[in-house]
Amino acid sequence: AVEDRSTAQLMETFYQKLAQGWTKGQALRDAQLQFLGGQETQVGADRSHPYFWAPFILVGNAGPL
Repeated sequence: AVEDRSTAQLMETFYQKLAQGWTKGQALRDAQLQFLGGQETQVGADRSHPYFWAPFILVGNAGPL
């Protein structure tokens, strides 16, 4: 189970990074680090708890699209 609003924010950041040419691994890592760092997100206050960012892993090729 994942929290819907934080998932949407994490995926939005992930796909923005991909569109900018980041590798898949870098994009996911950066999106997760924003949550881990406790930065306030569009969905509200501190989302640093692993519940909000840890359910997502990259499987397969971590390189660019």
